[in-house]
Amino acid sequence: MVMGFFRGEKNLLKRLQRSDWNSEDEKNKLLQKLAGSRDYKLAELAFMFQHRDSEVSEFALRRIVPSAPAEEAVPTLLDVHSKMHQGETQRMVVNTLCGLSKDVLVRHLGRQLGSADSERRAAAFEILRKLPVEPQVAKLWAQAIRTLSGAARQQALRTVLSDEMYDPEVFGDLVAGLARDPDPVARVMFLERLRDKGVEGFQQDILVCLEDPTPKVRREALELVKAYANTFEFEDLLPLATRPDAVVREEGLRCLLCSEASPARPLTRVLDALAEEDPQVRTRALQSIEELQLDIFDHLQRLLKTSHGVVQQMVAELMVGHDRPEAAAAAEILLDIDDWWLQMVALETLGKYGRSRVVSKLRAKLKDPQVSWAAIEALAKLDNPEARQCLIDYIEGADRQTYKMLVRALGRQSGRQGRKMLLNIAKNAADKKVRHDASRVMKKTFELETILTNYIDQPVSGPVQGHADLLQLFRLARERGATDLHLSVGEPPMLRVQNEMLKLKVDPLTAEELHKLVFSLLGSKARAELEAERHVDVCYSLGSGRRVRGNIYQEHNGMSATFRIIWQDVPTFGALGLPQVLTEIADYHQGMALFAGPSRCGKTTTLAAVLNYINELKRHHIIALEDPIEIFHENKNSIVHQRQLIRDTRSFAQALRSALREDPDIIIIGEMRDRDTIEIACTAAETGHLVLSTLHTPSAPKAIDRVISSFSPREQGQIRSQLADSLKFVVAQNLLKRADGSGMVAFFEVIKMSAAISNLVREQKTHLVGNQMTLERNNGCIPRDNALLALVEQNLVDPFEAYRFADDRSLFAKLVPRAQLESYCEE
Repeated sequence: MVMGFFRGEKNLLKRLQRSDWNSEDEKNKLLQKLAGSRDYKLAELAFMFQHRDSEVSEFALRRIVPSAPAEEAVPTLLDVHSKMHQGETQRMVVNTLCGLSKDVLVRHLGRQLGSADSERRAAAFEILRKLPVEPQVAKLWAQAIRTLSGAARQQALRTVLSDEMYDPEVFGDLVAGLARDPDPVARVMFLERLRDKGVEGFQQDILVCLEDPTPKVRREALELVKAYANTFEFEDLLPLATRPDAVVREEGLRCLLCSEASPARPLTRVLDALAEEDPQVRTRALQSIEELQLDIFDHLQRLLKTSHGVVQQMVAELMVGHDRPEAAAAAEILLDIDDWWLQMVALETLGKYGRSRVVSKLRAKLKDPQVSWAAIEALAKLDNPEARQCLIDYIEGADRQTYKMLVRALGRQSGRQGRKMLLNIAKNAADKKVRHDASRVMKKTFELETILTNYIDQPVSGPVQGHADLLQLFRLARERGATDLHLSVGEPPMLRVQNEMLKLKVDPLTAEELHKLVFSLLGSKARAELEAERHVDVCYSLGSGRRVRGNIYQEHNGMSATFRIIWQDVPTFGALGLPQVLTEIADYHQGMALFAGPSRCGKTTTLAAVLNYINELKRHHIIALEDPIEIFHENKNSIVHQRQLIRDTRSFAQALRSALREDPDIIIIGEMRDRDTIEIACTAAETGHLVLSTLHTPSAPKAIDRVISSFSPREQGQIRSQLADSLKFVVAQNLLKRADGSGMVAFFEVIKMSAAISNLVREQKTHLVGNQMTLERNNGCIPRDNALLALVEQNLVDPFEAYRFADDRSLFAKLVPRAQLESYCEE
């Protein structure tokens, strides 16, 4: 301060700062005297802008600031503003700043936005919001997005991307770099804005977002690619065909192949590009092309004749994915490819559509142990004498397992063709055992008689009294909609219908009658096991697409038996009403999905529906370990090997160890019963396999606890970590009576694993999983009560039935008559 300023009244500033005046007149004289002097720096008057007397601060803003140089006024007011609280004076400071030189203000705001002090940055942002959008101001907005954090940054982004702020001339400068922003929320907001304003000039940013680790960012970017596909260059979209993300890859290929009126030229360009990729990448891309179900078969036929090398192989792979006779020509090409999977697919196609000239090629494949069984099935399907003779020649002198494969292959053929080939083998095979097996399968499969499938053994010897009566009971159970048939000494046969036991109105069974009924269906091995172990599991085919799973056991009154009636029809998602989110299981290449619930709740059926979905959609090698096999799965797009406990392997654990060496993509375990099985399953899920299995637990969170509790306390930390990393889905289900009394309906409680739920598992907080499921309903989780409420709202289930199974019964209590609730509580 120049000392001359204090000449006469050198304590003027101190008096103003202390409010040292006795009247309004005296205050005004002090202010006027200050205004008349020019020997001061504005920074020394900073106290006036925050003075408790509003007239002092208003005087400084209106009289002193306008007369000061902008280079001095702007930094002073910015510094004052950053230290002020919200109020009328602060608003006046902001308005004053906005009226000063725009160039000076922008320069100093830029410095303050780059300050290390978060309060100064936030204060600068408040002033920035008051400025109109112009090219020089737009640079400040871009800087604000880079330097601010937390809520202030979110607010800046919303402001920048709002309709009020939109200016086509400066929009590009504002959002530059947002595609690579470290905050996923910012990336999503950026993409959502492009959806409204167009993507011109931002195509490369969108493609960058397609590689984003955040699923929502990828989804938003993918929607933009789909909506504005015609604005992208073909070469820019071409890398999408090789992306590991199946959804991105499929939609990218759809845009590429539909980029012209005819898919012929785009298809050629895509295949030429894929020829340079690794085989695994090519396989994924071809699978996605098949899943698009585009009308490209005619183009593929033309390409098959004109292409060579890897491109011709890819064309052939695509052709055999179509169920058409013309695919046989492509299948012949694939037989020469050194890839067992492609050979399997080719053999299946040739079995359907091959001609006599391919028999020699199929005969050669009988010598390859990797595909011999597929060659057997293909020859079995060819209805010509040369193929039949080839099989008969091959089976002579073969081991029992080989001709058992042949007989089973023929047994799966329907109608005259399969019967005719079995008859040829039964008559002409030199080996007596071969003739015997062929005769037995022909008779008992094609005449729809009951056959034992649990043991391949000698024919049942001795009388079969009661056989017809037992078949009649099975038919009656099916007609009544029963799930189970129970036979006990001293009781009439009983059926379980809608989860209730109903007695048939017939005489009670004696020990002798029950013994005859049961033993009429047992082979010698099953009888021996029953005598030794006092129980035995069996599975029977009844023909007409029906099967029965049974357990025969000894109890204090004598022998008893329980039979589960099974539909042979492979269940589907639609028929069972499975949640659509479970279709995502097919997209995983490794990990674990668990299906939980009490006995008789349909876990096995749900698991079969998921297996069938994957079988139809994907090209995988699936190994299913079951006890016993309830539903047979034909090979569709995948190869399904089903192994039955005891018959095909000694234990789940042993079969699982073996499966790890059999190149599976997916392993199905009928039930995780013991620690060894669970441990191997968890290891398989970590090492590149998708493992699906069932557990007996009442809820989805309890299934996680059940797996962990199978291990000792010392091992539980490790298994928690394994589950947190590998678990993808947990599904718990149960059956409820339908409101109309027509049967049962399932409800499904679903945990779709997320980072939050994985952390709860890892940190021993599984008791909080239920609460987290409620928070993540939009992410695919389905809490139990929500599943029940949905059934009630659809009038599929009575509210009282849902009330009995609910976690929070208060949600349903208001829907149930009071008298019914009181009666239930008394019980």
